[in-house]
Amino acid sequence: TLTGMPGTAQSGQPSPFLKLTQEGLHLVCYRMMRPWLYPDIIYRFTFGGRKFLKIVEDAHNFIDT
Repeated sequence: TLTGMPGTAQSGQPSPFLKLTQEGLHLVCYRMMRPWLYPDIIYRFTFGGRKFLKIVEDAHNFIDT
């Protein structure tokens, strides 16, 4: 598959990629409900913004390997 996971990856323990996706979506939803976090220049300085950038980087690294 695209992420290198077998087609049966949904059974058993969640994959690291799935965990990254869930955390990232949680942060996106959190940001959507707080208009003061919309500007990227502000969001990058928050804990959630730094965590989101780390999640994106980790997801890209996971896909590239």
